[in-house]
Amino acid sequence: MASSNGLFIDSHMRYRTVLFACKVYLRLWRGITGNLDRRQKQLEEGAKTRRKTAAPGLALLLGPHRSPGTLA
Repeated sequence: MASSNGLFIDSHMRYRTVLFACKVYLRLWRGITGNLDRRQKQLEEGAKTRRKTAAPGLALLLGPHRSPGTLA
C-alpha cells in the first residue's frame, strides 16, 4: 500500500529524471550543432584564405593584361 508521501517522491523523481534527460539532450544537441557551425566557419575561413593566396598566382598565370576577375 503506497502512502501519499511515497507517491509524491515517485512523481518528483520522475519529474527530475525527465528534466535531467531534457537537459542532457539539449546539451548534446547544442554540442553537435555548435561543432557543425564551428566547422562550417572554419571551412569558410579556409576558403577565404585560399582565395587570397590563389589570386596572385592566377594573376601571374594570366599575365599583366588580364585581371583574375575577368577570365574572358
